[in-house]
Amino acid sequence: MNKTTSEIIMLAGTGASLIVDAKTKTTSELIMIIGSIGKKNGHITIKNSNSKTTSELIMICRNYPDKITLDLTE
Repeated sequence: MNKTTSEIIMLAGTGASLIVDAKTKTTSELIMIIGSIGKKNGHITIKNSNSKTTSELIMICRNYPDKITLDLTE
């Protein structure tokens, strides 16, 4: 069962570390999720990061860059 962005934000708010697929979330959704991750000192791995432009990835990484892993593998 796929989780909604709201559900993922609630999970991130627990301090859990998450893996999220960049293909299924918009840039703004990822930024909101990261905001919740950073506040609770969690970590996020964003798989399929190649589906976003470099500019989008830079925007995503502006807040809490130490809490983000970008999976750039093909």
